[in-house]
Amino acid sequence: DVNAGQYNPSDGKGFQPLVLSSAGVVLADGLTTENNGKTLAELVAGEPVLQTNLFQRWWDAGSDPDKGWAKYVGTANDQSGQRVVYMQVATLANSSQVLVTSSFANVPLPEEQGFCSTGSN
Repeated sequence: DVNAGQYNPSDGKGFQPLVLSSAGVVLADGLTTENNGKTLAELVAGEPVLQTNLFQRWWDAGSDPDKGWAKYVGTANDQSGQRVVYMQVATLANSSQVLVTSSFANVPLPEEQGFCSTGSN
C-alpha cells in the first residue's frame, strides 16, 4: 500500500512509487511515510549532485505524452545513486493534478537473468 509506505510487491521489487502534488510536495512515498509533506527539492537536497529545477523538469516531462523518462541522483534504502524515473501527470476527479512517478536504480540487476518461455501468449 503506497499510502502506508509498504510498497514492495514481488513483481515490482526495486521500484519506488512517488506521488507529488502540483506544488512539488510528496503526497505518498512507496518506501516511507516520513517523506510525506516534504518537497522533491528537500528529498534530493543531500545528494552529491546539485539538481536545480528538478520538480519543474519532472512536471514538464510528465505532461508531455512523448516523454516521461528522466535520470536523477536519489537515495533509496539508504543508498545514494543514479536512478531512472518514469513520470506522468494525472488529473484527479476533483480536477487537481498530481505527478505520479516510479523510479528504480540505474544499475544492472545483481542476479542472473534467465530466459522466459511460454507455450502461448
